[in-house]
Amino acid sequence: MFADEIESNGIESIPKKDWVEKLNQVKLAKKDLNSLIMNFFLIEGYRDAAENFKKESGTDISNMDLTFMQERLDIRSMIHDGKIDKAMEKVNELNSKILEDNSDLHFTLMLQKLIELVK
Repeated sequence: MFADEIESNGIESIPKKDWVEKLNQVKLAKKDLNSLIMNFFLIEGYRDAAENFKKESGTDISNMDLTFMQERLDIRSMIHDGKIDKAMEKVNELNSKILEDNSDLHFTLMLQKLIELVK
């Protein structure tokens, strides 16, 4: 397909060959790639992997990042366990502006709370 062609779902697509060519033109610095990997470890809660990766790659990681990692994991666990009110309280303890400033997140949590009540 050409760039001006659009699939039936409204998404523009390009041929695989063109995609691979464009991908090969992208130059990614090792530091940026390491930061991306470290970000994944922190967000997903892989503390040991993050600490080991820090040693091996020299990528910066602060104690605050590690502290907040555990907080995020606790909140995620509460949500998975259906404890939406506790999760929202924890979010507000960490930063009272998060739910206030992110109405989509607040709505999603309230919707999940409703789902838990219906269960």
